[in-house]
Amino acid sequence: MGGGAIRGGTGWADWKDLPDLPDEVEHCYPAYEMFGCEIAMGFLTRGCIRKCPFCIVSEKEGVIHHHAHLSEWWRGQKQIRLLDPNITAHPDILDYLDELAASRAQVNFTQGVDARLITPEIAIGISKVRRYKQVHTAWDLMKDEERCLRGVGILRDTLPRGSVMVYVLIGFNTTPEEDLYRVERLRELNVDPFVMPFDKKNNYQKRFARWCNFKAIFKTVAWQDYGNTFYN
Repeated sequence: MGGGAIRGGTGWADWKDLPDLPDEVEHCYPAYEMFGCEIAMGFLTRGCIRKCPFCIVSEKEGVIHHHAHLSEWWRGQKQIRLLDPNITAHPDILDYLDELAASRAQVNFTQGVDARLITPEIAIGISKVRRYKQVHTAWDLMKDEERCLRGVGILRDTLPRGSVMVYVLIGFNTTPEEDLYRVERLRELNVDPFVMPFDKKNNYQKRFARWCNFKAIFKTVAWQDYGNTFYN
């Protein structure tokens, strides 16, 4: 590439061989004004304790670690877009939540929170933060059922009604029967499931996601009826 530009990031096939940003760049205050952006965006932590086979974070960023203080990339903006892959896993999560709550900014936990790690104390910490829309988490693997549902239940019981949404990954290593089971269990808990197809070109996965994610359909039509009518 010309002009002294340096390429990098996971958008490139050879990203592992490319350099990371220098610390002085990684930790400089973002030039929001260049893009007319009034939302502060950044990381407090990087990395993750998980090694999910469908996710690149652990391989790219390593084990979860502190990355930056809020003041590095937020200076009073009314909205914060938090980009941390799994802030819930950091030992200092309660301190981070206190810092976000003290900002009085509206916080979007863009990458969600890890239901398997939710405790009553963490849920209370989240409740003190001014949140952007729903707090979302995920139930991706059947083996995590007990831990996921326990955490989802704590969030549901701590936050106002309708505040919790759960991503449900389908088509990775679950059967259609397991997909329907997860969605219906979440319905029973009165939280919103949102289906994420692993293969967006797969006809079944597209149909199932459409049925679940369009709530007017989800609340009035059973999957058996919807699938039998439209899944051809």
